[in-house]
Amino acid sequence: MASAILTLTDPHRYGVLDIRVWQRLHELGSVTTKPGGVGFDFNNWHDYLVTLRDHAKTLGVSVRTIECSLFLYHQRLQRGPRYGLRCARG
Repeated sequence: MASAILTLTDPHRYGVLDIRVWQRLHELGSVTTKPGGVGFDFNNWHDYLVTLRDHAKTLGVSVRTIECSLFLYHQRLQRGPRYGLRCARG
């Protein structure tokens, strides 16, 4: 919930911590723990945020834009249970 509030206050610097986004980042090799995207602690959130910020800086967009893009891409590819460990590849 805190990540959502921070995102509302400053979407340029923050994105919502989300299972779909984490799973996509894991598949891309940007995060290396918790492939299923569940059971986060503060360190996971920090790693997630640093990773999103790195991608945002590289692409010259907001952190929220990166987070939303990964969320929508995962949603588009998703097959089966929403919170399964794997998503279908297109």
